Parts: sequence; structure tokens; C-alpha cells
Amino acid sequence: MLGLRINEYIEEYGLEHVIVTFHGGEPLLVGKRYFKEMLDELLSICSADRLGFTVQTNGTLLDNEWIELLARYKVNVGISLDGPRLINDRWRVDHKGKGTYAEATRGLVLAQSAADLRFRGVITVIDPSISGREYYEFMTSELCVERMNILLPDADHDTMSTYVKSSLNEFSSFLMELFDEWWKDYTAKFCST
Repeated sequence: MLGLRINEYIEEYGLEHVIVTFHGGEPLLVGKRYFKEMLDELLSICSADRLGFTVQTNGTLLDNEWIELLARYKVNVGISLDGPRLINDRWRVDHKGKGTYAEATRGLVLAQSAADLRFRGVITVIDPSISGREYYEFMTSELCVERMNILLPDADHDTMSTYVKSSLNEFSSFLMELFDEWWKDYTAKFCST
């Protein structure tokens, strides 16, 4: 059904390529068999040259079988990780309330080392209780992360006080420090003569 609808949109709007992104909660919880069946069904309706896939996972369920499956279907993979253990485990917990840092970093290392996997980097919800400099150094030096997508905490008028305890200035400082560290690395790697 979804594949037919996607194909209709491709035809109706003259799209050359569509990417289906699996995220929210933990998409790998559906299991390998069901995930493969979804991909096969979508590809039976839309050709692979017109349809791509992305999954955003916390990495805790990644194993060699998942890596092989995701690589075979050319699924772009992102890992959700918010920094050092203390920061990550504050918000990213499993169904028992236990922090996910250890399993997430295990999954990250597995993804980074998989030659055939389309690993696209880490997505992070920032927490200005550490500095942007500390965060950047940790992610690049400790975890060898080369690509980061930085997000502000997701909150609305009902949940702002629960999730966002930092001031706008603290978020601004974090982002400016992060940019400064990235810029130093960037200019050192790509702009030196």
C-alpha cells in the first residue's frame, strides 16, 4: 500500500528520487525479517534507482546481520548519540530506564567499521551542561565521529520546562564553541597551504 502511494507521488509530481526514512522510537525494533519484507515490498513497486532508504537508530540493536541487511539494500544509516555517557544517558534510556550509551557506542563502532555500510554519521540533541568544545573533542577524538547533525531539544509550550532547562545564551554559547572547534579542524584539513 505504501509503495503504491509513493509511486503515485513520484509519477504525479515528476519526482526523480524519493527517500523513505525510518526513525522515531527505535525503527530496528520491528526486527530484521519484517524490515526486509518492507524494503522488498517497496522495491517491488518502485525501482531502486527512484527509491532510497535511510534509518535513524540508537544503534543498540545493530549487529553483523543488521549491518549486512542494511548494506545489501543500500540503506543510509545514522546513529543517535548525545555525547559522553552522562549526557547521553540523561535522556536516551531503554524501556527499563537504563542508559543506552554502552550499547549505542558499540553499535556506532560496528557501523563505523563496516566497509559496505552507508554510515552517514551521528545525530545529537545538544545539552549545554557541557561546552561545545568538550562535546566536539569527545565526539571527534573519543568516538572518531566525522559527521554530526546537531539538534536543539524537541519541546513545545507544554514540555519546554521539562526538557529545556538551559537559557538561550547557554545554547548559543554551546553552538558557537562547537562551530569554532569545527572551523579550526576544517581550516587545518582543507584550507592549509
